[in-house]
Amino acid sequence: MKRFRRVLRCALCFSLLLCLAAPGVAAAAPVLAAAVPAASAPAPTACAPGAAQGQADGGTLRFPKNGKLKIAVFSDVQTTQFVSGTLTECLAAILDAEQPDLVVFLGDQIEGKHPFLHLGDNEAHVKRVIDQILAPVTERGIPFAVVFGNHDAQDAGVSKEVQMAYYQSFPGCLAVDEGASLPGCGTYHLIYTSSDGTRPALNLYFVDSLEYDAKGGYGCVTKEQVAWCRTVSETLARTNGGEAVPALVFQHIIVPEIYNVFTRVRDADEPGAFAGKGAGKGGWYAAPEGLSGVEEAPCPPNYSNGQFAAWREAGDVKAAFFGHDHVNSFEARLDGVGLVACPGATLTSYNSEDARGVRIIEVDEKTIASGQYETRVLLLKDFYRPGPLAAVQRFFRMSRIWDLALLGVILGSLLVNAIFWPLFVRRRKKKRAAAKAVVMDAPGPAGDNDNAGQRPAAIEAKSTQSAGSARR
Repeated sequence: MKRFRRVLRCALCFSLLLCLAAPGVAAAAPVLAAAVPAASAPAPTACAPGAAQGQADGGTLRFPKNGKLKIAVFSDVQTTQFVSGTLTECLAAILDAEQPDLVVFLGDQIEGKHPFLHLGDNEAHVKRVIDQILAPVTERGIPFAVVFGNHDAQDAGVSKEVQMAYYQSFPGCLAVDEGASLPGCGTYHLIYTSSDGTRPALNLYFVDSLEYDAKGGYGCVTKEQVAWCRTVSETLARTNGGEAVPALVFQHIIVPEIYNVFTRVRDADEPGAFAGKGAGKGGWYAAPEGLSGVEEAPCPPNYSNGQFAAWREAGDVKAAFFGHDHVNSFEARLDGVGLVACPGATLTSYNSEDARGVRIIEVDEKTIASGQYETRVLLLKDFYRPGPLAAVQRFFRMSRIWDLALLGVILGSLLVNAIFWPLFVRRRKKKRAAAKAVVMDAPGPAGDNDNAGQRPAAIEAKSTQSAGSARR
């Protein structure tokens, strides 16, 4: 019994040490995903302030020979260092099926608020996320661009500049850190020339929509960023014979003007009504007839610094693509500009089987100037591996059971230790008190009568027995 108690105490001590060492364990031994080594390559060369060029065709980005450009948008991957193998498998399968010319990561690649990301070296964890989500893209040699969301840096505790530098270390990265010239990090543009290389055919804006506003709500694109977009538009028009070069915009947080698309209704009892958020807060809205894919209230900032008005005035932006609202996939139109929601591709943050996916955009160099483009959403569930075994594996990969299991083990261990050790200490104190009492009741030296007549019966009996033995 003594041996059992000794083993139990050792086991409890070990479990307590594990709880205290959880940060180191999480940092040193990730068990849910295999590490993907990062490749290293020089960062893309900037062709103008805030502009980047690709490495193909002598350093320029050009429409394919058929005049059609295909873009895959990975939005809100939002994962920890334990990236789901199901996610990377699905992204790889979509890339193989679609063969896009460009991949855009639309922000919130990192689930910055998750406690696992902050156990140990969170910068190493963030880089591990980037390693794994880029692997399907870089392994196929596809160029990619990046914008940041509200969870990538501030919540994760690793600056955008550090993350951008790491993205740029991968081959095919077209993203640019514009430095101190603009607020945030990662506001830049890419120019695609026509398939014959004779003219600028498409301009892609990538805008850092920032994180959180100091006065509350989400971040808002600043006046400086809006002015920069105007300058780029005007400069490109001058090089294009005075005609605006058609453009698409990619940014994480949607513009406040999205609520001008919806119909304002009286209250929550109206069919399809939802409470507005951000700039729409305080009102009830419903999607107009024919507009599908509105599964949650969009979450723009509380105000606008004139970004949408600048698009409308310049006339170059044909459509803007946003993430942030994981289950929305609508394709709205306002004043000739497409406002398109890209669903989240996350398997860990909030989403649903019928929503999580990847948006595909197809642009024809001959028709984009008139605002024509094609877009569709591919659901991740359509690219799952078939079979019951794959389904079981997928469940454990995509659910948060491991997060909860580890948390349960830690909390359970702490609870058991909190109950056991006070009881153990109290038991030891009682034993020591009893032993001390026995010692105090034992007979003293000859002539010491302090304990005379107070010896316990057990001691008396033992003394008598010893005396009898001596006489015999």
